[in-house]
Amino acid sequence: PDPVLRTRPGHWDSTRVSNPAALVFANGTTLLLYRGNGADPRHGNGIGVARAPHWSGPYETLLETPLFDGYAEDPTLFVGPTGVLHMLAHGELRASGATGVGIHSVSTDGVTWTPPVTAYTTDVVWAAGQENVSLGRRETPELLLGDDGQPAYLFNSAAPCDCYYGKHDPRCNWGDECRSFSMAAPFVRT
Repeated sequence: PDPVLRTRPGHWDSTRVSNPAALVFANGTTLLLYRGNGADPRHGNGIGVARAPHWSGPYETLLETPLFDGYAEDPTLFVGPTGVLHMLAHGELRASGATGVGIHSVSTDGVTWTPPVTAYTTDVVWAAGQENVSLGRRETPELLLGDDGQPAYLFNSAAPCDCYYGKHDPRCNWGDECRSFSMAAPFVRT
């Protein structure tokens, strides 16, 4: 089968299009946020926006540049109680120097998004009364929605060490010291 969205030679998403997050509206229109990569090192991983009249396509890419200035990937979407679209993603906030954090952005149309703010960090508390633990990585946010359609739990892939593909650190390649795991955290509304 053909992919629903292809890379675009000569654009910021010329080498990879992956990790999609789809939101299907009542009329069938589908908003698709995706991770894109290209040959231009200024962009690295970015989030793009596409739309289709039906989940099966055809999709039209809506932006010529990634959504944010900085690294971002692995978006997930939900609609808030007032109809505003919310995105959580793994990324960085260049202005504050925060890297490897969860970012949050909102939109009323799915194309124009607010500058991202920190949604979560790598600091976690496993249980009440325990000290904070700083994880090496906390990525790929996914949400479990409650009966009211709002987030109830946040799921992430995580690792105690800052390991990534190709890192030359024995802890990242052998043994259990830096084994990745899935984590679930109750969603705290503020």
